[in-house]
Amino acid sequence: MLSWPAKCKKEHSNLALEIRISFSFPQGQAPTVQMESHRRCVAACIVNGIYIMESDEPSLAPAWWESFGFRLLGAPLTFKCECVLCLTKTKLFAHRPCPIYGAILEHSPPPGSRRHPSAPRYVVAFRGTLPRHPGDMHLNLRILANKQHACGRFRDARDKVAMFLDSIAAAAAAPNGRSGAVWLAGHSLGASIALDVGRTMMARKNKQGWNLPAFLFNPPQVSLAPSMLPHTLRRVAKGVIYPTSYAAKAALGTTVLRTHERDMDTLFDTLAPWVPELYVHERDVICQGFIDYFEQRHKMLNRWLRPVAEVAMKLSLRDMIISLSTSGTETGEDQRVRPHLLPSARLWKNSSYHDAHGLEQWWRPDSELRDSNEHRRCIAACMVRGTYVMESDRAKRTHGTSRALAPAWWQSFGFRLRDVREDVLDCECDCLFCRNRFKFGSQHWSIYGAILERVPTAQDWRHPPSPAAPRFIVAFRGTMRPWHRGDTFLNLELLVNRQHACRRFCHARRKVGELVASVAYYYGGGGGGAVWLAGHSLGASVALDVGRDMATKGCYLPTFLFNPPQVSMAPLLNMLRVPEVAKRFMYRVGCKVKAKLGARTTKMVTLERKMEEQFEQMAPWVPELYVHERDLICRGFIDYFEQRQNMLEYYGSSQVALLGTRLSLRDMLLFLHAEDKEEKPAVQPHLLPSARLWKTSIQGHKHGLNQWMEPDWMLNLNYRLYSYPAGA
Repeated sequence: MLSWPAKCKKEHSNLALEIRISFSFPQGQAPTVQMESHRRCVAACIVNGIYIMESDEPSLAPAWWESFGFRLLGAPLTFKCECVLCLTKTKLFAHRPCPIYGAILEHSPPPGSRRHPSAPRYVVAFRGTLPRHPGDMHLNLRILANKQHACGRFRDARDKVAMFLDSIAAAAAAPNGRSGAVWLAGHSLGASIALDVGRTMMARKNKQGWNLPAFLFNPPQVSLAPSMLPHTLRRVAKGVIYPTSYAAKAALGTTVLRTHERDMDTLFDTLAPWVPELYVHERDVICQGFIDYFEQRHKMLNRWLRPVAEVAMKLSLRDMIISLSTSGTETGEDQRVRPHLLPSARLWKNSSYHDAHGLEQWWRPDSELRDSNEHRRCIAACMVRGTYVMESDRAKRTHGTSRALAPAWWQSFGFRLRDVREDVLDCECDCLFCRNRFKFGSQHWSIYGAILERVPTAQDWRHPPSPAAPRFIVAFRGTMRPWHRGDTFLNLELLVNRQHACRRFCHARRKVGELVASVAYYYGGGGGGAVWLAGHSLGASVALDVGRDMATKGCYLPTFLFNPPQVSMAPLLNMLRVPEVAKRFMYRVGCKVKAKLGARTTKMVTLERKMEEQFEQMAPWVPELYVHERDLICRGFIDYFEQRQNMLEYYGSSQVALLGTRLSLRDMLLFLHAEDKEEKPAVQPHLLPSARLWKTSIQGHKHGLNQWMEPDWMLNLNYRLYSYPAGA
């Protein structure tokens, strides 16, 4: 990997020096996150150096690439603009030099150091628009009309890069296909140039193409994207415009424009191996079209419209209309093709508070570029997946060895197990099945969770971790395969709401309590924000029980519950397809019954008073509940919160609605037959004063954990915050 300098020569380039990696969402199987982030930062800093080289202080530019071990190779890339404005300006200022729009830089490591295999030998970087250059504004107008391919600057860039690639291939006596040693990078207008050059080099006629890694920051793509509409109309517009457009393009492409479709199919086959890196901001209107193109294409391919999408993804209505009025002698690459029509790309989205179209955001740490809710969910889900894999490693006798698969799930985010013996949560199951297995020599313990610690990095002193970043994550797995009879036993205990007294739940509460106490002792404060809880299915019940226990003690831990089980009448009502009106009526009747029993029955006064105190203690705790609308196991949480909200809106803040919120008919009946009314009652776990409920309805395994590792746009997530009413 390219080395970072200890000190910069110029104060202006301090932002390019240190890049901190906190944690990042993995792409594929346990990638090298630091490498991906480092490559992005290096490319962005070099492009910024091109901006400065053309600015009023060009002497500051070398610090942006010399700090990474690069040096300028030859003269910068310049071209005399052909537009009327620039020709007029040249006549008025006869000695004005041609503007610099790019440069070729060579990586020369310090003497005695070896080049990292992923480091490039050369980087070709292009700057974007400078307001004082009329030629840049002229090119932006050409991009609006999709005529940039024929502009002089684009032609000059293609010719010079092609000559440079041929020269280094001849010098090294290497085939043209080996091109990983040359990077392309650009921002805004420069990203359009880099995209055009990369496409051309990959699709060279009569020669083997160059597959150049390309880093495109905020590449402009002009379209009538529905994302430009108000937020309330976007979903409806996308649901109508894109399917209609895809159907029209597929119909034309398979009939009257069959020749154009074949040309585009050939072009897509040629460009398929090229995977440029597209870095876009979700609120940047200039590059929003790329997001919509790839995301909607992915959705269409995953639906029943796949045959239509396979044809329509290669076509543009504008290009198809133009092809009808041309002679037909041109091919698809003669720029009757929209630049966003790419067969492959790696799309990186950012929704941070930085300037949406600025370049500075792209050399920032990953933690500043990630959407907090989406990123936190993905991290928590991956940690829970690691606990599943860790139990599988234990069964295969690879846990704690170099062949273990679990560590990759948390090491990619910068976490580790402090001590395998201490931070693995295991215990003996006390059910009848497991006790009999222990007698025959079976393994007497199983891993149901882990305590993970974030590893401090060398850059933490310069870039302190985000306040939302945890120091520890306690993750609990769900039910394993049938041979884990202890999991099956606990699921049966959940059905009768007796899990609170189970050994696993008691062990988890004790271990988390000790962890929070140690965090508070060493780091100060209550330790609430430094420890996260996460769990899936049965593990979500464990995390919920632990979180409730800590909340009653005044410690509110961020909690992520994936498909938490909740036993109620909701699944039966949904299976019987009871109308929504009837369900509301049933809940209103139940609410009135609970209110009357709680207010008029003397024996219920103690229970109602305890539940009121417990709700007031737990009100500040807001766990994150991730549920699937068609998952019968966790459907009860949706009905509880939605019907509770309906009751509060129907009855207002009256005692009827509040008692119905805090009480359960089952708990009330059990409490009537309890011998000691002063003991802590067994409360239904779904009785929560506050929660943030995230719902999805995508196709696939409704109770699976893998779905929660997907991005928000694939899950089509919508959420609502349910808070306990003030004055309750």
